[in-house]
This record gives sequence, structure tokens and C-alpha cells, in this order.
Amino acid sequence: TNVVVYQNGSGYDYVLEQSESLPEVQKGSLVYMIYGSDADLNVTDEILIAGPSTLKRTSQPSTGFAKAAELRQATELFARWLNAERGGLNVSGHKKDLKFLWFDDHESELAVANATAWALRALDPAGPAAFAMGGWGSE
Repeated sequence: TNVVVYQNGSGYDYVLEQSESLPEVQKGSLVYMIYGSDADLNVTDEILIAGPSTLKRTSQPSTGFAKAAELRQATELFARWLNAERGGLNVSGHKKDLKFLWFDDHESELAVANATAWALRALDPAGPAAFAMGGWGSE
């Protein structure tokens, strides 16, 4: 199921679309992966957290890009500390690496739903994300 967001007058509305495929996204969308450790990047025992984020500056002046970059930097520091210093996340006595994945939302309210779908379901070869994380929202 895809959630398709569209502009409705001065606000936004959505419709649920039954589909086996992912929704369309803007061509040239960027992906940013935070592994958290410089060790084996092909670790299969990991927890993936994914979501939308503004990955490139738009032509319109706004604080969205800067705030999104701050959020990504904080998650990268956390992941590096947790994985490198603590050996990963302890889940029932078993250590798992924490990994973050961000998919570009082009700083567009209309693109966030599609970017979230791609981030959560399609981008990591190890499988879909275990958790979702929201990107920086509008002010």
C-alpha cells in the first residue's frame, strides 16, 4: 500500500493506493547511508533506521536543509559512538550494528511520503528498515 499525498486547495490530502510497486520519486533523488562503524560494511546482523531528509540545498532560501544536516550529523555521531565504542546495540545479549539511511525528500511536503516509502522498503539490500525516523519538518 502506498500513501499518495497531493495538494488540495491551501492544504494537503492523501489517498491509499494498493500497489505492489513503490511510488514514483523525483529523478536524481539522493540516498545517504550512515554505517556508524568503519568495520565490515556488509554486516548482516544490524538494525536499520530509515526515513526522509533534505539531502541537497534547494534554490529557495530556508532552514530545512541546515536543520536536516544537523539531524543527520547527530545520528552519525550516535551511530559511530554506539557501534565503535559500545560494540553495537545490545538486544537480548546479542550485539547488533545500528545503521541509518536517509532518502532525499527535496524539501517538499509532497515528496515526503514517497521518500519515506523508498527509505523504508526499497533501498537496503539486507531488507526493509526495522524502524522509521522522521526528517526535519517545516517550521
